[in-house]
This record gives sequence, C-alpha cells and structure tokens, in this order.
Amino acid sequence: MSTANMDQPTQHTMKNYRAASYNIDEEEYAEYMKAQLRKIYRADYYNDHDEKYAIQMNLEKIPDAFNTFTDGLMTEKYINRANLLKAIEDYNKTETSKLFPLEPTFQEAAFNCRPYRAAKYDENDEKYATQMKLHNIPYTFNEFTDDLMDEKYINRFGLLQAIDDYKKTEESKICPLPHTFQDAAFNYRPYQPCIIS
Repeated sequence: MSTANMDQPTQHTMKNYRAASYNIDEEEYAEYMKAQLRKIYRADYYNDHDEKYAIQMNLEKIPDAFNTFTDGLMTEKYINRANLLKAIEDYNKTETSKLFPLEPTFQEAAFNCRPYRAAKYDENDEKYATQMKLHNIPYTFNEFTDDLMDEKYINRFGLLQAIDDYKKTEESKICPLPHTFQDAAFNYRPYQPCIIS
C-alpha cells in the first residue's frame, strides 16, 4: 500500500507503531529459534513407556530427512507417541516427503505400537477385557496406559504389567487402583474353566 496519497496525520500514525531501528542480535535469535524447534514434537514429561516406544520405533528404517525435519526427534531417549504421530502427519505434508517418503511399516508401527498391547489377540482376551471393565478404575490409570481399558481386547499379561508399573508412580498414591480390580486382573483366566469342588 502506497503512502504517497495519504495525508500527513495518517502517515504519522502509521509510523507510531514502527521502530526507527531494531536491536535483534541475529545469532541470539537463531539460537532462540533452534530452542523453539527442539520443543516441537517433545512432551513436557515422559515415562517408561516413552522410552520403550523410542526403542521400538528406532528399529524401523527412518530417512535422515525426517530426523532433520523433527530436529533429531528419533535420536531422543524418550519419544511420545502422540507427538511422533503429529510429526509424521506434518512431515507427510512437506515437499521433502515426496523425495524421501516414510516407509509404510514405520508409519504403521508408530500408530500401532502402544504400551501394554499384545501383537495378537484371541476370544479369551475379549472376555478378559469385558470382565475387567466391570470395575471402577481411576481415569489416571487409563491415561497412564494410553487408554488400555477402552480396548476391545486386553491381554492379561499386558494388564498385569501395567498395574505393576502404575503402582510405582506418584499418581497411584493419589488415585490408587481398587484391590478388587487388581485381584480380578490377576485371578480371572477366561481360558481356564472354574472347578467346583
């Protein structure tokens, strides 16, 4: 927009919102931007599942371009699943992804690799899940397990491991798991018929 046809007051008002010069240290700004970039796709805090997730995901073939795009996300000790899925979504929108695409197996693993899940399930896991959902379970446990209790199938060993890990957290002191739930998780085995003596 040209200022040639504007009257003096209008030009003067426009200048009120601009500095005559700026004192931004370019190196300092560059470091600040790098620090901001490092925060992208990172979580505020991590747990053991994020470490296991990082180990699992690093077994996959990943193009260097993706690691550059995420400022070295795949070299981190801990990787948050939700953040990695967001990074994949963003990367797939870039022109670079057309030259260096992510392997379908990597993307599938990123989505499917969740804590306390089994590789395969059967009808007993469905019966087990149905039985476990009858208990009143604190929401903090479901958050901790990435919504394990919402699954149609739950593996008994996976749930027992989740309970054991949860009991080591600070959240479990505030929102403990009911003893009835813990007992049922351990004792209920849908593949073993009840024996009445």
